[in-house]
Amino acid sequence: MNYVLGLITIMGSIFAVDKLYTWYNKKFERMKLELEVLKIVAKHECFGKFNNDPAQFIPWIAQLLELMGLKVAEALPKQKDSGVDLTGQYRDGKIVYIKCKLGKPENWDSPIDKSEAQRLVGAMVEDGVKNGLIITIPPLSDAVKNYFANVQQEGLTIKYMDGDDLVKELYDLRQTKLPEMLDKLGIILKRNIR
Repeated sequence: MNYVLGLITIMGSIFAVDKLYTWYNKKFERMKLELEVLKIVAKHECFGKFNNDPAQFIPWIAQLLELMGLKVAEALPKQKDSGVDLTGQYRDGKIVYIKCKLGKPENWDSPIDKSEAQRLVGAMVEDGVKNGLIITIPPLSDAVKNYFANVQQEGLTIKYMDGDDLVKELYDLRQTKLPEMLDKLGIILKRNIR
């Protein structure tokens, strides 16, 4: 009798753990789905304003990079012809070529191809610049990421930020820079206490 009772207890425990695990997985998947929707909404809220005037994306990125501590200037016409939108200088004095790619909202989930990266690398090699930065709203394709890994072996360093990274960076900057800027202006933030 104890054997049967023990077996029923074990089976009941396994059943309960299975139900709990299934419930947790469904909840986790729902949270992931909600996060993806929020990312899409955030991208459209942040970057949709450039649909009517895409030329404003590059100056906006320049301002963002300056808030992040990079000295930024508009690229020379010769550099623009070779795929460079901005030039920058890190705090340590290293020069960086920057390519900005807004893309169309309907393509923001389609990874960009290697052509933009190759143009940037070509300009870097031609001018002897060792650092590059690609800023895009769409994600980079695996081919582009592999290409970056290959050119890194040649002594070039290329970093990238996609739309998700930009949204996160904007959030982080808001948390760090906004209170500092408001404090300088003598404005006190009211915080909701929960």
